[in-house]
Amino acid sequence: MKKQILLSCALAWTVMAGAETIDITTFRYAGPYVVQAPFQVDSVDVNSKTFVSGRLLDTPLSVDVLQQGTLVTGGLLPGSDSGYALHMVGFVLENTRYATAKLKIDGLKKYQLYVDGKKQEGTELALEPATHAVVIKYLSEAGKTDSLKVSVDTDQEGSISLKQDNKKLYTLADVLHGTRFAGVGLSPDGRYLITNYRTTCVGGRSAGSTRVTELASGKVLAELLKTCNGCLVLTVIIIPVQGWTAGS
Repeated sequence: MKKQILLSCALAWTVMAGAETIDITTFRYAGPYVVQAPFQVDSVDVNSKTFVSGRLLDTPLSVDVLQQGTLVTGGLLPGSDSGYALHMVGFVLENTRYATAKLKIDGLKKYQLYVDGKKQEGTELALEPATHAVVIKYLSEAGKTDSLKVSVDTDQEGSISLKQDNKKLYTLADVLHGTRFAGVGLSPDGRYLITNYRTTCVGGRSAGSTRVTELASGKVLAELLKTCNGCLVLTVIIIPVQGWTAGS
């Protein structure tokens, strides 16, 4: 009996010794982005549902805005004096082998969690070897501030690390996805360059784009972009150029 107890204790100690908790104290922040509550003429909508402010979290907001964000420390988070507002805070994790982790997010009442741009339904993560962007989108009310405390629990010490620089691992996903040159062309007078690109998106869909650049200044004069969801975005300035010769 004593041997079984000692064996169980030894196994428990081995598991505990291999575990690790990473406290996140610095975040990249973007916001506030003011959102308007729907105009109400009744206490319920057409579906007999009352308004819940948490639904405003579903307002589309690209996680890419964090790339131009500022650094903030944990504790009290920025709020807004202009009614409801959306905010984003994020950090970067990296693992060189398959790993599991559990996030602990304390303080925030209304938030959504995104990992690599995908919304997560829970806080338990199964991470492939890569650099992962973790983003928390939260909702604030006028004159109120929230606190934030985030930690990452792992089963194996050293399996996941917190990234503080802008470097990332080059993985198979980078080989399969992304934007690459598809061809170039030069105007007859040598003043303008036309460049074709091909972007491959997750899932296999691809899209092309074309850009016209003035060589002397490097200024982009026209750009035609077809996104992976099939939308076209055209930005153009008319220039007196004839007789384009395009190469591929």
